[in-house]
Amino acid sequence: MREQLQSLERALAAASATGSGSPSSSSSSTTTTSAAAGPSSSSSLVTTAACSSSSRAASGVRRRQDADQLTVRTAAGALVDLLVPNLDCDALQPATAPRLAAAGHVSVCTGRKCCAQGANETLAAARAAAAGSGVEVAPSKCMGKCGRGPCVRVRVEGREGSALTKGVSAAAAEVLLRQQFGVEC
Repeated sequence: MREQLQSLERALAAASATGSGSPSSSSSSTTTTSAAAGPSSSSSLVTTAACSSSSRAASGVRRRQDADQLTVRTAAGALVDLLVPNLDCDALQPATAPRLAAAGHVSVCTGRKCCAQGANETLAAARAAAAGSGVEVAPSKCMGKCGRGPCVRVRVEGREGSALTKGVSAAAAEVLLRQQFGVEC
């Protein structure tokens, strides 16, 4: 399946570069799925049609003799019809995001100095990373490490004590939570 996606990405990149693409009309509701483009391509693959084995024609995937026709929209907006042999319809469905495996509590310092160093963004990123899991994320008062904020205290259920991490940016918050709580798919 990975080879099929890479082949699709190359075809879409070529179609985007030339601005070509055949128009397609579909009045049925469709699912949008994104896949990261390969390292040599800066565009992304966005399918305008998903499929299921029970309703291929209604969903934008039409059966041809030995291949399925899939209509995709490139990041540049071009519509491209592609023939894909042995299309795995399940692979076109959006993947579920991994969740944190363990339960626990995360406190993000929202004192004045930590907020000046990006604590509100760190709090939002930690909440997003913990969404749908058993991890509670909450703001806290000053943790006493004002010059090295934003500070984050992590307490994992079933472990003794907690860990205080200083200088946690919004980008590092998700990584910290995954390291401390583990990930389940």
